[in-house]
Amino acid sequence: MKKAFLAILLVTLCLSACTSNEIMETPGPTDEDNWEITEGWGYREKNKEGVIANYVGNKKRISVPDGIDYVYLISSCVEEIHFPAKAKGFYLYNARSPGSEHLPSPNLKKITVSKGNPYLKVKNGVLYKRGILTAIWCYPYAKSDKRYVIPRNVFGNDVIPGGKYTEEVVIHPAFKIMPNGRRFSCPKNLKAVTISAMNPFHSSIDGVLFSKSKTKLLLYPPGKTDVTYTVPPSVTYISDFALSPFWNGSEYSHPYLKTIILPPSITYFADFSTDMYDKEMSPLEVLQENNMNFTFVVKKDSVTHETLEPFDLNIEFAEP
Repeated sequence: MKKAFLAILLVTLCLSACTSNEIMETPGPTDEDNWEITEGWGYREKNKEGVIANYVGNKKRISVPDGIDYVYLISSCVEEIHFPAKAKGFYLYNARSPGSEHLPSPNLKKITVSKGNPYLKVKNGVLYKRGILTAIWCYPYAKSDKRYVIPRNVFGNDVIPGGKYTEEVVIHPAFKIMPNGRRFSCPKNLKAVTISAMNPFHSSIDGVLFSKSKTKLLLYPPGKTDVTYTVPPSVTYISDFALSPFWNGSEYSHPYLKTIILPPSITYFADFSTDMYDKEMSPLEVLQENNMNFTFVVKKDSVTHETLEPFDLNIEFAEP
């Protein structure tokens, strides 16, 4: 009881530390090699990309100081951030994993950009990077929209973007998801990926993501509420992380899904032997570690049975 009280007290103190002042213009650095924290801002480094600064303050609404190119947003207080005309965005991976609960801020709801900024633009609260091809730069994690329609001038991304409230992502005909290595990332409450029938790269059935030919299962959204899922008979390949989507070093469990019925011709089953897992962990242990105690229903002595047998999974045989 005492520990619980202390935990509640600590959370209360942390929340009360965040202040809801108006956006304040903050002076930029005068001595870039020795810049102390001012109004929550601190100099980080200067490299070939420009001047980079940390924000560690307790303001809910902030504006990037003049002279700062990139922001490393460490504070979890920030709900709204404004980029002036010359700012270039968030720093590196700090915003290149849109929708993350850790990066750039778990409470970020709104992003604005000064008119005329040659590097950045905002549409419906989402930050995009200007260029020959427009790129998604940051989807605010606390943005309240449940549905995100990817703009038609955005042609690819390495994750399925969204925030903690995102339940559906709509993908247009020319958009291609390009996973970072074999990692297929998505918002943790995602229930459906909706894809135009004209998209040449991907397809979807009932919100589940497949290759265009529907031979590869790419992603079963972690927010779907079905208890049992029957994989279509066309599928021969269960992609890496199709059942354990990766986001910023942590996997999402499927709180509802318990049973997966597989077709008889699966020749490849998600490779769990990646560097993010302990090499000595079996696929079953990986799934259990992430609270995914699936039961796989297969036809006995089928190709699928042979494929899954080495993985030491929970297997039941389908009735003849």
